[in-house]
Amino acid sequence: MSAAGRVPRWIIPLLLPALVLALFGPSLRYDFAPLDDDVNVLFNPQHGPLTLDRIANSFGDPGYTRRYLPLGWILNSAVASFGGLSPWGYHAANVVLHALNAVLLFGLLRTLARRFSANLPDPWSELAPGLAAAWWALHPLRVETVAWVSALPTNLSLACVLIALRLHLRQSSPRYVALAGLVFAAGLLSYPVGLGAAVFFPLLDWADGKRGRDLVVRALPYLAVTLAIGYINLAARAHVGADHAPLPTLAELPASTRVLRGFCFLSHYWWKAWLPFYLSPVYRELLHVTWTSPCFLTGVALGVAALWFARRSPALGLLLLAQIAVLFPITGATELLHFPHDRYSLWADLATAAGLALLLAKWRSRPAAIALAALAAVGVWLTTRQLPVWQSTDTIIASVRSHLVPGEATAIRDVRPAYWLFREGRYDQAFALIDGELAARPHDPALLATRQDLKAMQAAHVRATAALGLTPAEVPPVALLHYGLAREFLARNESEPAAWHLAEIARLAPRYYAVLSRPRPDATAQP
Repeated sequence: MSAAGRVPRWIIPLLLPALVLALFGPSLRYDFAPLDDDVNVLFNPQHGPLTLDRIANSFGDPGYTRRYLPLGWILNSAVASFGGLSPWGYHAANVVLHALNAVLLFGLLRTLARRFSANLPDPWSELAPGLAAAWWALHPLRVETVAWVSALPTNLSLACVLIALRLHLRQSSPRYVALAGLVFAAGLLSYPVGLGAAVFFPLLDWADGKRGRDLVVRALPYLAVTLAIGYINLAARAHVGADHAPLPTLAELPASTRVLRGFCFLSHYWWKAWLPFYLSPVYRELLHVTWTSPCFLTGVALGVAALWFARRSPALGLLLLAQIAVLFPITGATELLHFPHDRYSLWADLATAAGLALLLAKWRSRPAAIALAALAAVGVWLTTRQLPVWQSTDTIIASVRSHLVPGEATAIRDVRPAYWLFREGRYDQAFALIDGELAARPHDPALLATRQDLKAMQAAHVRATAALGLTPAEVPPVALLHYGLAREFLARNESEPAAWHLAEIARLAPRYYAVLSRPRPDATAQP
């Protein structure tokens, strides 16, 4: 091979993050999203700068959310230590982590391509994994993971898992296996969505020719970590506070429904990677599935194909089995109402990217390389169209409401957006949303309860602002929420996070902040 046919090893690790930063850079200007960002960051009473006490509480108190993710909370606090409550810092961390994950995936795919494709020549040893990693990194299904603040722990989790896989492949030394197990545990403690990734390690060993006792022994650390952290998460899920629904019983969610829905979820994540159109934070097509639904039949066919290919084409069969295994924990078996989300495809598409890299390394076909590059280019175009959906409250609410039919998942489609709009001080829009739905469904209990609650909150807000000598327009409810959190932090002698919330009051309601800055007895009035 001539020098012209070689690709320098540093080109793709430099080009990939540059492409990620250029493509996802606009998300740095986005705000917090009205989808859990308030609970996880903005109005989280436990969220503050990184301290020893906060680190200890992150590991010791899983009751705030339904999942155990201490390292995820620690990362959020680390970002807050530099940027406070500015969304810019969290978005920047997401973009940087995604760029890092693209490079880590490329390195892993390059190792796999060289190991499983004998005498792989230049430029294919760099080009095959590079194009596959680019397809994965620039795909429109990555938008939710990068542009959503609450996905930050997910990106950290994936980084740890990719590093663990690389360590596992590096040598057969027990020291490396133990280190890989620790890093894998860190990934699951960042966010447990990767529990199914434990299957990647023994599948790689099996493809590498390991069998019997050696295969089992090397898989044990990852299995032990998965079982331990999986148990902790089930326990946390079963003992969450009153704000979260308990685990559904078999009467509420029968085993047959869980199986049916599980196969449909597998189908969704498989075809969505190839037809990434009409993306949304939520999808309705899996809310009303039956045993004859195309998604169920496709999911069963996918499982059968995995078993068939495992016999005829072990490499492809293993990739399909790996994809099914990594998706299994996120099929909603412990959730009464569960949607497929684009962020979960982050894991499923790892196996797809590996398959693309290995096939291209095997074929070494210029047309195939051009086709994969074209797929990545189409992904870039679709990503630029999907990114603006996540830029503001209005765009996200519009997307959610356009993808759910009226009367379907009312809490997500109507109730949550109405409360978020109200909190921002947009009373008219909040009531217009609820009243518009009530015109079509006048007896909907959730809508009636929401409207009554909003009316009571509005009356309390008017009284509170009148006591301050201000108008409701000068003090949006969100400013009062920030003040309540500032007082709570001050009561715990945490002046820095209190200052963050006071700064938000100064930004959102300057006249209210001026009142708070003056010593007067009614300055603490709250709804």
